[in-house]
Amino acid sequence: MSQAQARPPVGSPTNPRVFSCADESSIYPQVQQRPAAGDLVIGPLLIPGAKRSATGSPSSHPAYRDHGVTGYKVGFVPLQMGSMVTVTVGAKARSRVVLDPEFLAGGVVAATFRSWSREPGFSFFFPQIIAFTNGRTRGCVPLTVRGGDQARAYHATLSLFAGRC
Repeated sequence: MSQAQARPPVGSPTNPRVFSCADESSIYPQVQQRPAAGDLVIGPLLIPGAKRSATGSPSSHPAYRDHGVTGYKVGFVPLQMGSMVTVTVGAKARSRVVLDPEFLAGGVVAATFRSWSREPGFSFFFPQIIAFTNGRTRGCVPLTVRGGDQARAYHATLSLFAGRC
């Protein structure tokens, strides 16, 4: 492969980091994987409790702090088990927001989540960290979500303790 044909870095919008069933966490007994009050749904993706983070306090939310990066733990739940969902940080936020900062120096801005079929009695989700790389502890995070190989994109903004975005 020549330099001109080199693959983009893992975690970039054109080469998302792939999370598979080995990266999933489970909850037993099973909880509903349908939206509830306070949840954010972006197309085929559910982020439990995400709407409540708009008015909450960073000190009341599980945090990740390392090397000047502040991040918050969230769960990404594909609404249809056995499906694939890709999440990309919006272009204007990529210089200050990353997903999964522990994976690569600087984190990734795009990730694909491949869930496996549901096992009776368990709920599955992908634990993630959404992190600010510019020293901030609050902000608006634009996200684009695509299901499977679908061209249709869903857009939403996740407020992390920033009020209305």
